[in-house]
Amino acid sequence: MIWKILLLVHAIVACALIGLVTHQASAVLFSGKGSSLIGSYASVRSAIFTKAIVVAFSVEFFLGSWIYTRYRYTARPVLEDLGLESYVGAFEFKEHLLAICLFVLPVYWLFWARIPLDERSKTRTALTIFVGFSIWAAFLIGHLLNNERGI
Repeated sequence: MIWKILLLVHAIVACALIGLVTHQASAVLFSGKGSSLIGSYASVRSAIFTKAIVVAFSVEFFLGSWIYTRYRYTARPVLEDLGLESYVGAFEFKEHLLAICLFVLPVYWLFWARIPLDERSKTRTALTIFVGFSIWAAFLIGHLLNNERGI
């Protein structure tokens, strides 16, 4: 029962993180693009999301690491026995991508919190896109795997 609760909390935090990083990335990529729906959605101060993204990612990484122990010894062997190596490989990709993202996160925070917004905007944009891509990829891969063989 505890694993299902952990997985539910993990999913809720993941949804919040998806919203935060999507809003910040859209603000970076589409701000000032007129009065369209996307322009309105993107017309926020993108820097205010940074701290929340770093905290939510850290919580999500910790929860995911805790849940991973259960996946590793229950779900993964079943996936391997069923010949679903592509699912196992997708999860391996997710692990590596999030490990890289974890090490990029302090640099991401530094560029958003400590460097003035009018400086190094291309680097900030690239870091935001990488973090956003990593979070979205992890979310989709995790969802796919949970649908195939949940805890």
